[in-house]
Amino acid sequence: VPAGAAQYAAWLDGMEHFARPITLEDVAKMGRFDYLVTGASAVSVNGVRFGKGHGFFDLEWGMFTDLGLVDETTPVHAVVHDVQLVEDQLQPSETDILVDTIFTPARTHVVERRAKRPRGVKWPLLDPKQIADTPPLQELQRLQGLA
Repeated sequence: VPAGAAQYAAWLDGMEHFARPITLEDVAKMGRFDYLVTGASAVSVNGVRFGKGHGFFDLEWGMFTDLGLVDETTPVHAVVHDVQLVEDQLQPSETDILVDTIFTPARTHVVERRAKRPRGVKWPLLDPKQIADTPPLQELQRLQGLA
């Protein structure tokens, strides 16, 4: 985003106007991630995110682990409003990526995560249409010799 147009950085219109497409291979060339940040409709105190993301963050994690960009030691942070932090302990699914820290405007909650994070894309769990509609998944299949 050019100088003086910072407000466009958070808008879809700004992304569509200023951004350039990059491939997974381009991302991999940039090297490992120091940490990941995600939002959520809500997140439990034990780090389980839930909402209307359709599992895309978990899928991205799988792609990034397959590319060696993240691993068990990579910190994952959630940023939500105070009312989105749920005091209940929720049971994660086999593909859920639990967060390590939850940031709200009023507090920082450190999660005592005990479960290991899943690795890789779980291809058998994906619908063929989802793969067909998601170019990064198609690219990863090509890189892994699956397509």
